Formats: sequence, structure tokens, C-alpha cells
Amino acid sequence: MSSTQTQSSLPVLFFQLSSHGLEFLNRGWEDYPGLTQNKWLGIFRGGWRSLVPEEYHSEVQKLAQLSVGHTVIQFPVYWQEATVWLLVFAAAVEEPGGGRKIVGSVQDVSDQREWTSASALADYEETCEEQAPDPVQDFCHDISGPLTAILLNCELLMEEECPASVRNKVETIFSEALQIDKDLRNLRR
Repeated sequence: MSSTQTQSSLPVLFFQLSSHGLEFLNRGWEDYPGLTQNKWLGIFRGGWRSLVPEEYHSEVQKLAQLSVGHTVIQFPVYWQEATVWLLVFAAAVEEPGGGRKIVGSVQDVSDQREWTSASALADYEETCEEQAPDPVQDFCHDISGPLTAILLNCELLMEEECPASVRNKVETIFSEALQIDKDLRNLRR
């Protein structure tokens, strides 16, 4: 990655949280400016608390303790003298040998944020609750989880060796799913 590239220009980060720790599936810690292997280990072992505002700690802990179903959370992270808003889609998955792991994606949505604090977010959510339900917004919300699973699985399949005809089909599915994701985000605005 060039030194002029920023975090927000990176694609979605896919991750897996298991008994082996938190692993990036499509990127390495070295792809992020200011992140070293030692710093990454410190963040994973509890140092994240100094990067995430206290009012969001319960959300991050809820994510780490997810045992069934899926969740979508959004929280800010203080990183390199800036606030970065992360949107996390995560799902609990049973491992073949027993136990569980959490798989998901993280995306920098800082440029889409209009609020900068938990209280402003609460005010926004309260305003939304007072408005009549919007079936389009409900649909966008309902489809975002399965769409994330499609994107994650396509990304994982594209990392595997496979015949060119299969790879082309997976790349087509991935491309179309990305277009759907873009269209859904435009509908939410």
C-alpha cells in the first residue's frame, strides 16, 4: 500500500474471531497505517478500550460474545489523531469440530456519518423512531446481513484455487453483490 493511501480507501475488511484470536481474512495488520504487529496484539488484548469511546464498550463486548445469529453495530475508533466510524456486520458460526467462531466484515463509514457522538446518535435514533416505518429502509436493513454473508463467502472462495470457469462465476456473483450493496446504501440516504 502506498503511503498516500488512507484507511477509508481500503476495501471492506473481513475477519474471523475464534479460539485462535482475531484474524484478518483478506488483509494483514501491515496494510493499515500506524499498525504494527505489537500494537495489533495490544489492541486485541484489551488496548481497544483506549481507542473506542467508553459509551461504545458494551457494543464491542457484545460483538465479541456473539454466540448465535448475527448483529450489525457501528462505533467510532480514535486512530492517528482522527475519529474513524466502523460499521461491523458479524455472524456466529459453529466450527466443524465444535465450538463457535464469529465471522464478519468491517467497513470505514466515516464519510457517511453525520453525527459524531453517542448522544447525537441517540437523538437521531429517537427522531427515526418517531417517524412512520419506512418499508424500503426495513428491507435494506433486513437484506444487509445475508448480503454481507454472500460478499464474505465470495471473497473467501476467490482466495482458493479453482478452475477459471468457477472463478469467473464467483467473481460475477461478488461483483453483482457489491452493486446491490451500493444500491442499498444509496436507498438509505
